[in-house]
Amino acid sequence: MEKWTIRPDPTARDPRRHVLLLKGSMADVTAILKKFGSSFGRPAPASDDGYNLRLVVHELGQDQRDRLEAVLREMSAKSPKAAPPTPQPAAKPAPAPEPPPLPKLAPAPKSAPAAKPAPAEAPAPSPKETPVPAPAPKETSAPAPAPREPAPAAPAPLWGLSARLDERLTFYSLLVGPYNRFAHAAAASVVSAPGSLYNPLFLYGAPGTGKSHMICAIAQSLGQSLGSQNVLVTSGPRLSRAASAAAAQGRAGELESAAARAKALLVDDAHLLAVTDQNRALLAKVLAAFFSRSLQVVLTSIYPPRALASMEESLKFSLGKGWSVDLKAPPPPVQLEIMQAFFDRQEFNISADDAKKFQERLENRHSEAARWMHRMIRLKRVYELSGKTPKIDDLLPALFESVNSDAAPPAQALGAAMPEPAAAPGARPRTLVVLLPRGHEALAGWAASRFLAAGAAQASPQAFRLGAPLTYDVEELLGVPFALGEACERAGAHAALIVGPPEGSNLAGREAEFRHAVLHILDGLGVAAAWVGYRQAGSDAAFLRAHLDLLAF
Repeated sequence: MEKWTIRPDPTARDPRRHVLLLKGSMADVTAILKKFGSSFGRPAPASDDGYNLRLVVHELGQDQRDRLEAVLREMSAKSPKAAPPTPQPAAKPAPAPEPPPLPKLAPAPKSAPAAKPAPAEAPAPSPKETPVPAPAPKETSAPAPAPREPAPAAPAPLWGLSARLDERLTFYSLLVGPYNRFAHAAAASVVSAPGSLYNPLFLYGAPGTGKSHMICAIAQSLGQSLGSQNVLVTSGPRLSRAASAAAAQGRAGELESAAARAKALLVDDAHLLAVTDQNRALLAKVLAAFFSRSLQVVLTSIYPPRALASMEESLKFSLGKGWSVDLKAPPPPVQLEIMQAFFDRQEFNISADDAKKFQERLENRHSEAARWMHRMIRLKRVYELSGKTPKIDDLLPALFESVNSDAAPPAQALGAAMPEPAAAPGARPRTLVVLLPRGHEALAGWAASRFLAAGAAQASPQAFRLGAPLTYDVEELLGVPFALGEACERAGAHAALIVGPPEGSNLAGREAEFRHAVLHILDGLGVAAAWVGYRQAGSDAAFLRAHLDLLAF
């Protein structure tokens, strides 16, 4: 490498974005990506100022910049033609945009009776879920008169059909090994020749195996060749919700037109596609718009193809005509490397030894690693806002306390009154609903009180108004996650606190699957969600973790 320079290139979404320009070879690029791949975009040719290669660097903080410059100086020092780098000032972060107001979700239209669902694990919504009778929602109190409620935000285009891509999740930031090599090869073939051999491409594996990273990388690569506006990226919950809304409002043509304009369809969490009498015909037309023109379709699922057989039959498509690939969990050393890269992207300075401590505390919960890492970052922020400078040995005990111990709700939890949330100065209250196992409605006041107390104990109270509690049937294995999503939407919820099923119930034996489905479906609806297992509902630490899950800075 003969020379290099780093230039600020901030955007509203990424105020710490930079561009690395260098004069060198692809071998130099490969060496850089091996060390910093998770922060870099795809390399591109450059012709300005005598540089021949250009790489975008996302969220480059000062510590990462110092490490990157040290590596670049070392690499260029080995070249006899090396020139000193062009000095550039540090980036001036672009002003952060004001966060948009949280949308008020419109009540869901009445739907036709639910059809028998596609996969056994992901059935259609159950019509049985009804709110628990409760007093009207309690408004956040404040000394001054309550401010006038802001106007509802405009609805998302096509009912929130399109999913947002993380620009940092590319093929260059994807670690490849025996656990995902076949999937990576198939994905590369899709990018080089979309719609040909691997169509549809079906990627499946347990949570935490990199399916979402893979589909995001495919989407961005296809966007470069087909045009990003021509690549439709969505999820099972988003697609089924959009189809239901379009059919109910007599606007199916808008969804069909969007499919007709697109040149590729990527659906994450396809196992959570809720097929009903109302949306079945429209969903079949959307899929046919791609298969009939030999356009690329990519699907991901936590279940193997055979579990989606009824969905294939219902929507008239065949996974067998394409290619299915199983992704495995990476080994612990790779998991540690993934976690370290994640912390680096979030500007969370953590040593290799401390990252190892975090991994040891995480134990076998790799599938939930991202949620736990976000919790630790937010807990550190909470401490810092209180004027503290926490170390990793302060954060880990607080975060993982009682995580493996049983602490069922005490006797006094039953019948506790719903609390009155304290007003947070300058904050716009969000509607929070508590979701409870049917037959355990008396826990609503306890759960809400412990959740709000967890925030107050950390001097970071949430700005919530409490809606009427909702329940779910713990003996019904099918349809409950979708029913809870519809119930939250009807309630206009911005956030949900879910208490898991009690021991002895049918759902308790499949709590991990149930939790995964509920959290992903609510995410697709734009509802922030936190989960407290029934056996941990007597633990203050469990409600602290729930508080962190819903905490927004």
